[in-house]
Amino acid sequence: MNIPLRTVPRQLMSLALLAFASGCGDDAETQSQQPNVYVCGNGQVERGEECDDGNLMDGDRCSSTCKVSKVDVGVTINTCPTIDAFIVSPAQITMGFIATARVEASDEDGNELIYEWTATSGTFTLPDQPETGYECESVGTHSLNIVVDDGHHCDDEVNIPVTCLPPE
Repeated sequence: MNIPLRTVPRQLMSLALLAFASGCGDDAETQSQQPNVYVCGNGQVERGEECDDGNLMDGDRCSSTCKVSKVDVGVTINTCPTIDAFIVSPAQITMGFIATARVEASDEDGNELIYEWTATSGTFTLPDQPETGYECESVGTHSLNIVVDDGHHCDDEVNIPVTCLPPE
């Protein structure tokens, strides 16, 4: 009776190949004529194998083909956004005039970026955009703060000093 090779359980095939590889006897001449046969599942890491844990089961870090199994633990690594450049122009403004504040940021993951401008004093025309206008409310040096967030609890921020001068 001929049994198609694909229906033979892997364990039986491995045993048959192991018996073939070992020469099935003590005849030195027969053993010297045997080709090098490597068997997955024999507990020995051989040519072409990344691992061999002695079995042919998947899901145990060494697959049934003797390759290292990769386990997906369902975790995605998020890279935080980076502020690449920022400017406030002019850096000294007279009260009643508007300075331009601009930030350039990038996110390695391609996440949509969220912008939030705040200041120790003053107002912004578009506080949720990468470019906005800033107007002083009081004389002195103030800090403009830009936070760039990727929407995944990861952000970068910069504080930019601005000097507000009294009206002329």
